[in-house]
Amino acid sequence: MYEPSLPRLAVVKSRISPESWDARVEAAHRDAAVLGAIAARVEAGAVLDEAIRQEVAKSRRSWVIRHWTSFRKEGFEALIDERVPREPRLAKESGPLIEAAREANPKVTIDEVLGILQRQKVKVLPSASTIKKHFARVDGRRRYAKEKARPSLPM
Repeated sequence: MYEPSLPRLAVVKSRISPESWDARVEAAHRDAAVLGAIAARVEAGAVLDEAIRQEVAKSRRSWVIRHWTSFRKEGFEALIDERVPREPRLAKESGPLIEAAREANPKVTIDEVLGILQRQKVKVLPSASTIKKHFARVDGRRRYAKEKARPSLPM
């Protein structure tokens, strides 16, 4: 089974069945072969439009254009389907871990938190929006405590 290197794909892998994950990776490998052939033509000096016309059917041209830059930047992982089902309750229960990480380091990023959760063997990883929600809670508590600690002005 393929292990993703991108944190957002780790979230996808944690939410779908192993069979679905393998099917998505296999489809991405097939699509990467097509885009790799187009990239080889472009590197040989062909214009991108001409290379696309020679490699794929006209109906697939927009698909190639849509995925071209991300494929060039991230490789075949950019082609893995990232759609996921609704976030389960288990992912929401990792909130205390997220909030503890944010309290320990106010500059922690979403990708770093996902890495921490993976190391803690959390089965279902939360989405970026859930992590941001927990970040906002911690930041709000920090701002409130700071305001409360300030001496009040005499009247």
